[in-house]
Amino acid sequence: MNRTVRHFFPKMLRIRERERRPFFWMLSFFILIFLFMAIFRTYVDAAFVEHSGPQRIPLMLLINGVITIAVFWFIGFLGKPPDCPLVAWFMIGSALLTGAMFGLVLRGSGLAYPILYQLLNLQDSFFLVYLWSIAGTLFDVRQGERLFPLLMAGQVLGTAVGSFLVAPLAGLAGPDSPLAIAAVAYACIGAGLLITASAFVPRTGRRTALDDETNKRPAEILSLLRKYPIIRYLTANAFYPSILLPVFTYQFFVIAHAAFGSQQALLTFLGVFRGATTLVTFVLLFAVGRFYAKVGLARAAFVHPLNFAVVFAGLAASFGIFVAAYGQFSVIFIQRAIAGPINKILFDAVPRRLIKWSRVFTGGTVVNGAVILSALAMVLLQKVLSAHDLAYVGVVFALFWIYETNRFRKRFTTGLRQVLTDRAIDYEGREAESAAAPGAPRTDGRPESAARESALLLRDELAADPEKALALLDDPDARIRAQAAGSFAGNPDARGLNPLIDRLDDLDIVRRAAVEALAGYVDRFQPFLEVALLDAPALVQQGILEAMGLSGNKCVPLAFVRHETAKAYQRLQIIACLEAEPSCMSLDMLKDHLRQDNDESLRLILHAATLQHLGDTRLILESLHTGEAAVAIELLENTLPLEIARLVLLLLDDVPVTEKIERGKSYIVLREPMGLSHVASFLGTSPDPTTRMLAAFVIGERAADDVGLPTVQRLVDDASEHVREAAAYAMRRITQGDAFLPETVFDINALTKSTLFDGVSIRAMEAIASTVQQKFYRAGSVIVGEGDEVHSLYCIISGTVDVFRHYGKPDQMMLRTLAGGAVIGEMPLFTSHASQEAFVVTSEFIELYAIDFDDMRHIMTVYPQVVSNMAAAFALRLEDR
Repeated sequence: MNRTVRHFFPKMLRIRERERRPFFWMLSFFILIFLFMAIFRTYVDAAFVEHSGPQRIPLMLLINGVITIAVFWFIGFLGKPPDCPLVAWFMIGSALLTGAMFGLVLRGSGLAYPILYQLLNLQDSFFLVYLWSIAGTLFDVRQGERLFPLLMAGQVLGTAVGSFLVAPLAGLAGPDSPLAIAAVAYACIGAGLLITASAFVPRTGRRTALDDETNKRPAEILSLLRKYPIIRYLTANAFYPSILLPVFTYQFFVIAHAAFGSQQALLTFLGVFRGATTLVTFVLLFAVGRFYAKVGLARAAFVHPLNFAVVFAGLAASFGIFVAAYGQFSVIFIQRAIAGPINKILFDAVPRRLIKWSRVFTGGTVVNGAVILSALAMVLLQKVLSAHDLAYVGVVFALFWIYETNRFRKRFTTGLRQVLTDRAIDYEGREAESAAAPGAPRTDGRPESAARESALLLRDELAADPEKALALLDDPDARIRAQAAGSFAGNPDARGLNPLIDRLDDLDIVRRAAVEALAGYVDRFQPFLEVALLDAPALVQQGILEAMGLSGNKCVPLAFVRHETAKAYQRLQIIACLEAEPSCMSLDMLKDHLRQDNDESLRLILHAATLQHLGDTRLILESLHTGEAAVAIELLENTLPLEIARLVLLLLDDVPVTEKIERGKSYIVLREPMGLSHVASFLGTSPDPTTRMLAAFVIGERAADDVGLPTVQRLVDDASEHVREAAAYAMRRITQGDAFLPETVFDINALTKSTLFDGVSIRAMEAIASTVQQKFYRAGSVIVGEGDEVHSLYCIISGTVDVFRHYGKPDQMMLRTLAGGAVIGEMPLFTSHASQEAFVVTSEFIELYAIDFDDMRHIMTVYPQVVSNMAAAFALRLEDR
């Protein structure tokens, strides 16, 4: 049984391994709190209606609104206490007050019933804000889509059990015994929460450091409602039901009181009816996750206001117990199964600095203000409008609510973007400013205006002569190639299409011109460009997508998205196969390479899939590795065409690789699981030379027999020198049993030890390795002397170096020691000044890789990650000083 609970149910309910402990902890409290709250609620409702009458409900709701606002104000006055202790002490306080009221009931005092009614409604408001706030600190928005309906199911299950228990308890232990049971249970639950909370929720809460103040001026609130559509919707979703629910509650108890003549009969009816409705709700809750996935959060939000409109229209037509019973069931079901989880999920889609404020504002101020308004209106209108007449008022408010929901649906993606851009950098604006700045880089040494004028004249000349432009696309001068490519902008000559595509992997100045020119080809040659996307190198694919984005025709290339997604899933299958093998250098390099390829594929897929909303691409990509990843995925889900959303989102979801593969099989056809020999042979036919090289390396390093020999024989004549080198190594390993590592593989592995190349892909490392020169020095050798001109950057592979000022002089001073992974010569690389320090070998010998400065500058241009790593190294050195 324990194994079933630990493994079967979490898997069936899609609960991840790291989520299990906090989820089941939270679930247990949801079940217990709402079980005993259902016992308390059923007793209080029946006793109050019987002793005070339903006509006093509006006045009680009015008083409760005032009390609840006062309580929330007092909590705010305490200075934002942590949620868990706050809920625990509230439970203990409720236990003490309930116990005191139980004593008054035993003495026959009628004062107890209004007080208990106030406590019941205060608990509703309090738990709506603070109990769910605890859940919000444990799980993000994407987790919430899976887990919040399950927590709501725990709430509903507890409510159903409690509702069924109240009548038997009252019959066995006396009509007032539910009060004593609730008091004892509240005290135990509060104490349990105090004892266990620290193991799951940090005392300050996950977001407290980012929270803004919880009190805001009216002008600030109006500004936030105008600026943030999600906050406006959450406010509307708190306001309208808080107006309508008191009205419906009043109508329901008027009808129920007329139908049942005694407290025991009403208590039995409420217990059985609420238990049955919540039990049905519990069963249906397990389909809600699929409902969200099918229709999306924004569309699912319509269910709640539409149902209220139907309920009030039904009461207007027939003011009877059957319509009231339907209304009670549907309101409970939708609130718990759909509306409640939607609200909880959307709170995590609010800008993080506003989450705490929005929870308190909507769950406290708005809800209680609306309850007061609704109750006050009913008190004032009781002599003018009957309970039946209020149904017409309810229909009108429900229609306004539907309008607000539709407004939210239209602006939902805007709201998600706001969360991501709240702290993001405006890169497009920065780039535009940089390009317009007086000090912006120029293409040559002539004055900027003269260079531009000359380029435009040549471009105009070439535009009039496409034959000459085609010939100059292969000119050795990059500026000439760029002008030739640019001449096709606005002049989409069919003969220039393929040559322009070939220029997409050229230098940046040429590539940009080619992209701009290709944008004019998209309308006419869209099918050809979509086919060209399929098997082109990544840089060419990126260029074609950029051209599609620049053009007015932003049709999503679905064939490319499906093709690239299928390749990504295939790589996941191969990675899963490699993970099952014992670790070694070749397998580790191949796995890293495949993961990097999948990251690149994902970037291209997102670029292609968001062509219709191109501004979202960079925003989503940057947010995927931040605390806002869940919101980024939600934005993507609401941006992508429906037919490809399910394919792409599964790649992004934070689930185990095996689960992605299993679920991916239902969307695309995948190969059957392969063994290592099959994987190596399959990858040996890859169009990518780096993949072929690593496949040959795997065959050589793991060679136990001649199964891989046919693949190796084919690769020894490969067009790529690095593939031939790895294949020759594998051939010697298979036939002779031993061989030296391929030089390129050795260089790549050595370079990865340098922090300078952290985060650089293996494909990029392969290109960088072809530029390095291996150097060795003995102990005492001076690699770079003080005052020496430096022309190379040195990466230390093994050994140590001491850095000196005034080396060999009386005032010699040792500054620091460098070891494997460090670099020498980074300052002269940027300044072109002579070295101000001496670098002396202190180990027995040292191995270095030298990269010429010209090559290094080109590497930094092509691979910006290297610049980022170097900047981090500079920052650390300054910090050490």
